[in-house]
Amino acid sequence: MDKLKELAKNKVVLILVAVLSFFIVKEIKTQYQISKGYEKGADNVIKKYDEISSRVEDGKSVVEEVRKEFTNIANDDLNKKSGNEKVFSAANYVWGAYVFNVRTRYDFCKQYGVDISQFVNAYTAKNSEVFDAVIKIQKSDFKAHGMTYSENDLYNSLKDAQLKMVKQDMIEVSKTWKTDDMNLVCQNFNKVAYTIVDIISLNKTMPQFVQIVMDGVGNFK
Repeated sequence: MDKLKELAKNKVVLILVAVLSFFIVKEIKTQYQISKGYEKGADNVIKKYDEISSRVEDGKSVVEEVRKEFTNIANDDLNKKSGNEKVFSAANYVWGAYVFNVRTRYDFCKQYGVDISQFVNAYTAKNSEVFDAVIKIQKSDFKAHGMTYSENDLYNSLKDAQLKMVKQDMIEVSKTWKTDDMNLVCQNFNKVAYTIVDIISLNKTMPQFVQIVMDGVGNFK
């Protein structure tokens, strides 16, 4: 157990692709708000992901290279916005990161016969205040476009895209834990849940976005 905790503290284990979730959420919401349909919302994100992956040199982390490029794009995009539009963008980013861990990672591990509820519950408890603020902002954004926010509808529309991302993420994790047994990797997320959650809490992994959300949530009813 101690060895697992030490490996979990190695941030290479936890090179998350939550930034991709932001772009998937953004594209899907844009598509839905234009056409009232989710069908093509994630296509551009998947194409960009594949394009970056194809030019990553052998021996380098695909997840890390993707994270760097999309993070730069996200920061540039956010810097160009102000007021509620900036808050909406930050909320999309945080929503994607949160759902990536509590739903997509859970669904991925379920495919390997592992219930990672211990990890999910720990992550949820750690980030509940931030996510409550994000939901409030999302509901307001959807209402402004004449729609009703539904976490299930939004998640189901991006599930396939996020599962592709979480698979690559878990492969990176398995390399650090020196095993190709994905069932074991998923079990380890429960065994060292609190160690992992402390490292990847929203306040630590994306403090600038969380700050924008928490400062701006008071603008919405």
